[in-house]
Amino acid sequence: MSNLMSGNTLHEASRQWTSRPDDERFLSLEDLHTSVANRKLESWTATPATRDLRVRPQDDGDLMVECYDQTAGEQRELGLSNWSFGQLCTYAQAPAKYLRTQPAELAAINLQWGL
Repeated sequence: MSNLMSGNTLHEASRQWTSRPDDERFLSLEDLHTSVANRKLESWTATPATRDLRVRPQDDGDLMVECYDQTAGEQRELGLSNWSFGQLCTYAQAPAKYLRTQPAELAAINLQWGL
């Protein structure tokens, strides 16, 4: 019975891995460690009002958020991961699944309106 259970677990893990977005998929533990370490180095905390965020499309079709970084005393442009895009959509009360199918320009307009 345990062989059957571990086979199902392995199949489920493989299925989940293949369905994840690129920023949540790693080929090795070293790749995962590097990604987490880089994220830690780049992390900072800000608590801006949502009305102070500016969502902008980028030339490559992605979105970025402009936000004031109090620790550096300057505006910063932040790229969005799959997770952070979903969080931003939640704040804007906009359907993330739908906005992921839209051109960046249209998604930015809708998110900015919601914020």
